[in-house]
Amino acid sequence: MSLQFTFSRPSEGHLAISCYDLGLRYEVFGTRRGVVSIQQWDTTKNKNVVVGEFTRSSVWRNRIRFGADAPWVPVREFLYKHGGLWSRSRAFKGQNGSEYVWERRNKGLILHRSFSLDAKPMVLVTFNKKGDLPYLECHDTSLLTCLDRIIVSLLIMEERIYRL
Repeated sequence: MSLQFTFSRPSEGHLAISCYDLGLRYEVFGTRRGVVSIQQWDTTKNKNVVVGEFTRSSVWRNRIRFGADAPWVPVREFLYKHGGLWSRSRAFKGQNGSEYVWERRNKGLILHRSFSLDAKPMVLVTFNKKGDLPYLECHDTSLLTCLDRIIVSLLIMEERIYRL
């Protein structure tokens, strides 16, 4: 079973990422402090909760945290270079401890586990045409446990998605 996530812009400075099959919705907001905040609707609390935040100031000053009260750490500690010197691939560790790798392919990105780079992609992000919002397709439902980190890492990889 594959899950589709759609991206939309409900208003200026606001990005929504939704999976209607699961009833999931992420909201992305830019703040005046230069922080990009990723929030998800929590049905038990009846409000949005922060699942991740990151800053985009300069290459060496970018910071990230998961949750509203977590400590800030450099982005490069979470999303790091994978492969050779000229590689554009980036890797991160999911909540389950597995390492995942984003690779650029054609008009989008694919996500693999680091030990199975030749297998069918677990996540495929496609950009239809310049200026359009992407379409995300998740081919492995075991990734739902680290969906927050996948969404945050995707937004860091592709700044053009969230440019608010």
